[in-house]
Amino acid sequence: MPAIITIDSLWLIENEPRVLDTDLAAALGMARPTNIRGLIETNRQELENFGSLHTKRAVIQAGKGANREVAMFLLNEEQSLPICMLSRADRAKQVRADIITVFVAYRRQGWRTRRISGKTYRSEPARTFIIRRFSC
Repeated sequence: MPAIITIDSLWLIENEPRVLDTDLAAALGMARPTNIRGLIETNRQELENFGSLHTKRAVIQAGKGANREVAMFLLNEEQSLPICMLSRADRAKQVRADIITVFVAYRRQGWRTRRISGKTYRSEPARTFIIRRFSC
């Protein structure tokens, strides 16, 4: 079963919620989630019309123990929606609805953040969620 996009899928980058490229790809049901990066690169110019395309560099261990640097993309709402459409995935319609629902919920709830022991938390009346933070 493909992953779904939830409020916990969001990353806070410069006070703007974003979704990690591979989380979006998994929700779309892509067999190899990292393939979404080619789609993002191909459409980079269009995506940058909707804000800066944030990247996070990471070193991963590839086959046979080799280390490789990769760029992960963190997409805002306006960038995530065209990627869903361009993916031509069977689940694209549902994932677009999930993206809209999650980002709208984030805006409407007006969650406040607070720092505790170096971690950022988002509070709402009944429970606390962790917001993952990247510094780009």
